[in-house]
Order: sequence, then C-alpha cells, then structure tokens
Amino acid sequence: ELRVLLAKGALTWEYKFIRIALLGDPAIKLTGLSRTSSSSVLYQNVDNASELKDGFPKSLDQLSPFSVVVLSRMRPADLSAAQQQLLLDYCGKMGGGVLLIGGAETFDTAWRGTPLEQLLPLQLAAAPSLASTQASRSPQAPLEPFRLQLPPEALALSAFQQSASE
Repeated sequence: ELRVLLAKGALTWEYKFIRIALLGDPAIKLTGLSRTSSSSVLYQNVDNASELKDGFPKSLDQLSPFSVVVLSRMRPADLSAAQQQLLLDYCGKMGGGVLLIGGAETFDTAWRGTPLEQLLPLQLAAAPSLASTQASRSPQAPLEPFRLQLPPEALALSAFQQSASE
C-alpha cells in the first residue's frame, strides 16, 4: 500500500477530487491534513484516532507510514524549522518523497534559506529590494516575465527530454 499524506495550508476541494481520482486504485491510500484556522486542523482518512492527532508529524516515526508527503499551498512559515528539517531527513534517511504544489502566493523567495529549499528543483535568486524595483519601472509598466533557467544537470534528466515524435 502506498500511503500519501496531503498536508494543506488551507481547506480546499483538492482532497475530494484527488480521492475520487484514486478510488479505482486500492494500492494508494490518501490521508488528508488541512489547516482550517491558525489553531484548527481537519483530518481525513486516518488509520486510527491517534494518527496525526497533534497535527503535522513531528518525528520520523510519525512520518514513516507515508511514502509521499504532499505540501499543498503551504508556505515555509506554516512549518516549524524542526518540521522542515524532519521532511529533509524523511527524504534523505528514509527515502520518502516530498511534493510541493501551489502557485504564486505559495512559491516565492520566502523559501530561501529554509531547510526545504534543498528539496526544491531550482535555486532561488536574491530578490531585488522593493525600492530598486519601484525606481526601475513606472507604475504602469508590466512586471518582467519569469525566465526559468535550468542547469545542464537538470536538462539531462528524462523529465526534460522530448521524443522525436513530439
């Protein structure tokens, strides 16, 4: 059984739709952990009453039942430094997988310098100061487009290769 922990920074419909998509695969068990407020958490599909009772796992023993941890719409501040280090150890010592999903409101330079930055498939460049950004463009000028620059090692990975038929 492949167990997946879907930890969400806010209550959304993601869990429902992912669970429906996985109904035909009995080999995958999805467990949800959604923050509903600063002091409240919703648990979905836990194995027993004590599993995740204190919220996001705080030890490798608590993470060990899961093969993958998905952090959805979470920011670095949503996890303590110890929990971030725990996820790093989970990957490095236990071979667990961590998937981060979100959008512009989730992924920015706030990840720079955190333990989880080491798991990101990119390097975060230093952000220009607000003063220099405002001075360099007029209020009506659009923001510069985002340019993804992958290192040669990343470009060599199969995920970035195209077949001749594409």
